[in-house]
Amino acid sequence: MDDRQLETKRQAMGSTARRRLGGVWLASRRVGRSFVWRVRWVNERGVCRSLTIGTDRRAAAEHAAHLRAEQRRRLLRPGSLAWSEFARRDLEDFEVTRRPGTAELVERTYRLFGESLGLDKALDDLSFADVERFRRGRLAGGVSPATVNLDLRNLRGAFNRAVRRGCLEKSPLAGRFRDVALREPEPCPRMLQAEEFARLLAACPTEAWRGVCLIGYWQGLRIGEILALEWSDVELLAGVLHVRNKPGQPTKSGKNRTIPLAEVTQRWLRRKSGGTGYVIGSTSRRPGRRARVSKVSAAFSQIVRKAGLVDGQGKALYSLHDLRRTCLTRWLEDGADLRAVQTLAGHASVQTTLRHYAAVTTRSLTEVVARRDKAAVSFR
Repeated sequence: MDDRQLETKRQAMGSTARRRLGGVWLASRRVGRSFVWRVRWVNERGVCRSLTIGTDRRAAAEHAAHLRAEQRRRLLRPGSLAWSEFARRDLEDFEVTRRPGTAELVERTYRLFGESLGLDKALDDLSFADVERFRRGRLAGGVSPATVNLDLRNLRGAFNRAVRRGCLEKSPLAGRFRDVALREPEPCPRMLQAEEFARLLAACPTEAWRGVCLIGYWQGLRIGEILALEWSDVELLAGVLHVRNKPGQPTKSGKNRTIPLAEVTQRWLRRKSGGTGYVIGSTSRRPGRRARVSKVSAAFSQIVRKAGLVDGQGKALYSLHDLRRTCLTRWLEDGADLRAVQTLAGHASVQTTLRHYAAVTTRSLTEVVARRDKAAVSFR
């Protein structure tokens, strides 16, 4: 398109569009005996911006020409991508490249953010205020700070991908994520005591549920890994089980690992051995199906309440993940090497093991003080 056609297009547009296309100019101010040159322009939101170049007027003119060409390119391209369309395309990539559970969480964030916008907005029109409004709505709905921060991280990732793909000039959260992120209270580590675990096993309604509890408590597997465990993954003679990446059932870290079996787990597996397919199958009384994580998590809370493991308000004290947390923490308490626990847990980083599972318990503190007291005997 030549200059004549471009001018015709400008005249056919409104004043805002003309400012967007032609709003680039040079400005200068005297400093001593020379001039300092600045490039000024009006961005897509109608805000005047400025960039100081220096005393080199030619460099300032070249930068202004570059900005003017960029504005032409943006004006003459098709309309900006709407948030709903970008979210749909991004989720298609997620379903191929990420774990199903991760894709579900991201889909939830995108859907709720779209609802908070009201009308569907173009990516270029999204602002920091839209993110703040979304955060306020989530908090008003009683969502925990940790969940809100997860949603905010999902949005930050979406905006960054939009920038890399050329769909967005700048992320609304660029350099401002700390302004919107919430301070998360330090979680209180919860670990089952031996007596509590015995009560939990007694409250299990089926053998499948006993298997879930035993494998989680003694082997430290995630609930998704327990439900994906097949008999081909178990080697009773060797005394190990394998956590493997499978089509549609990838491990969280994307790596395979082998875990030695505890004697308690081996006894339960020997009683159940001889079958095919999933080790656990359905946790209901209808075998042959693979249980769903969401349904199993909700049913586990009922079992915990049945075992009498509740707080003052009648809420379940423990979740399924607390079985894994108890296992990993006990390994560390018993003197296991930190790197070995990281490998058994399937963590990509040892920092994850330290941050979430190396909990300081009353027993470990008591042992530290007891050792100190023993050393002080010689001074008495």
